[in-house]
Amino acid sequence: MKRLDQSVIDAAQRCADDRVAQSPRILTKRGAAEYMPERIAWEAMNAIVPERLEEIMKLFTNAQAKGRLDNWLERRHSDGIARRDILLEIVAIALDRGELPPKPLCEWAAKVLRGLIKDNARGTLLYRDACIAGLLIDLESWDFTLFPNPAGKRQGQVYGCDIVIEAFKKIDIDLTVDIIKNVWKEWSHRWAHHRRPLCS
Repeated sequence: MKRLDQSVIDAAQRCADDRVAQSPRILTKRGAAEYMPERIAWEAMNAIVPERLEEIMKLFTNAQAKGRLDNWLERRHSDGIARRDILLEIVAIALDRGELPPKPLCEWAAKVLRGLIKDNARGTLLYRDACIAGLLIDLESWDFTLFPNPAGKRQGQVYGCDIVIEAFKKIDIDLTVDIIKNVWKEWSHRWAHHRRPLCS
């Protein structure tokens, strides 16, 4: 094999560098995700042509009848787009137009949306924080000092935060003084009118 001249190697490197530098947004490690919605929309618009949509619906219902719908939906085109995404975009386009997509697609899209809601549901700390704040209000009204001063805990002193930490530890929830302070900072303002014992 003939050895290339250094000037040829340098020119080739410059050419490659220039080409890559022109498209840094689409040459990412994870792929050009920002371009996918445009590509999916384009595919969906082409699929909405009546004859094509009819053909797609036949394939959809056939895969559904055979119990292979999930596999069929996840099959990807050469550009990486899943059929699922194109069908969801078809549903979105129909709804934008004030139309309903074919009934099987409506039912499937509703199921997908409910799944997304379930998957994206996050646990709420509302109840935990309300309980912490309520305990602190009680403890404060019973003359407990809620938190040690910045110099640190005084020996033998029991603080309100210690009681709260211990109560939660018994149900296998570990809290720190900082967590309790943050809750108190937030909730003591909200519940200023409750600054009296909530229980006797």
